Amino acid sequence: MRVPVSFQPFRALWTAVVYGVLAALVVLVYALVVGAARWLVSGSGDDAWPALLATGLAVALLPPARRRLRRGVDRLRLGGQDDPYAVLSRLDRRLDAAAAPDVVLPDLVDTIARALRLRYVAIELRVGDDWVPAAASGVPVDDVLVLPLTHHGASIGRLLVASRRRGEAFSPADRALLDDVARQAGVAAHGVGLAVELQAARERLVTTREEERRRLRHRLHDGVGPTLAAVAMGVEAVSTLAERDPAAADEALERLQAEVRATVAEVRGIARELRPPALDDLGLERALRERAAELAAGREGVVLEVAVEGAIEDLPAAVEVAAYRVADAALTAAATASGSARIVLAGGGELTVRAALEPAPPVDVRRAALEGMRVACADVGGTLRTRGGGGLAVEAVLPRRAVLAGSGVRS
Repeated sequence: MRVPVSFQPFRALWTAVVYGVLAALVVLVYALVVGAARWLVSGSGDDAWPALLATGLAVALLPPARRRLRRGVDRLRLGGQDDPYAVLSRLDRRLDAAAAPDVVLPDLVDTIARALRLRYVAIELRVGDDWVPAAASGVPVDDVLVLPLTHHGASIGRLLVASRRRGEAFSPADRALLDDVARQAGVAAHGVGLAVELQAARERLVTTREEERRRLRHRLHDGVGPTLAAVAMGVEAVSTLAERDPAAADEALERLQAEVRATVAEVRGIARELRPPALDDLGLERALRERAAELAAGREGVVLEVAVEGAIEDLPAAVEVAAYRVADAALTAAATASGSARIVLAGGGELTVRAALEPAPPVDVRRAALEGMRVACADVGGTLRTRGGGGLAVEAVLPRRAVLAGSGVRS
């Protein structure tokens, strides 16, 4: 950061302009008043009082005229910087008027540049360890003042501003105003970042949902559909065969029964993926306990536990399914890695699903499990946090009133 030294001649020039115009105004008022008074009382013989009247009016008008002239010149020279409240109010109005996230920051830097008559204003956002340009107004320069953009103590970006003229420094009043502007810009930048993250999450959710729909369609169209068509044809063939070869008809019926049983199992598997039937039959806690027992059966060294803290009844269907998906993904990952997992369902204002896996599953298993958990959380507006170490710790926080993804509507 480099802040130039103050360039005083410009300020002296503007001060000279103010007093020059003020002197001309006083002379003009004096001349007009004296002339008008003499014309009105021409021939009275008293020439002293017009001059006294003009002098009194000039003296009375001098302070307000000086204030107004100074305010006008400062506005011309500084933009709105002589009135900090006006600058901040203008920023508020621009932020309220900006509906789309992609125009908030460009509007913000443009408003700052025009209101304060700055050569260059830019906002850069922090992405990891890098600074990414988000919006700019003016031509980039080297002599910029860098102001941090923070939100609740966290650094989210920085505001770059260049003074009105090269070589002119920011005064203490300038810095105080820019600090206020930076605080306001930090809130706006944080909101834009959240909006961008939300949009990205919605896009991932829509993509995942459509991929899942396509996969189910293929299973129904390429698996269940042809099987049922074959069964229908087999039934017709058996009805014909039964009259002339009963033994062959019995064998064909057995094959058809096997195909029907396999198709029923396939349909049940699809239904289980849409909503686990055990949730309706047993409830969330017992359904997860049975799922844990099923995964651990016959697998040496696999220890899967499910515990409950607080009340977890009366959950919305979407939240219940999301909790089951998160816990099931953790249990499945632990069983696949021949390890252990402890699942804790904690009730309260929100439903929290905590999973501790030992040891950490392989990378591909862990990645698939976490992706499934993220999708389940996103479906109801929840959040997912992970922590590594010797194993893998996962915490999913799900609101009791599910937020329908992409709509903001609560169910």
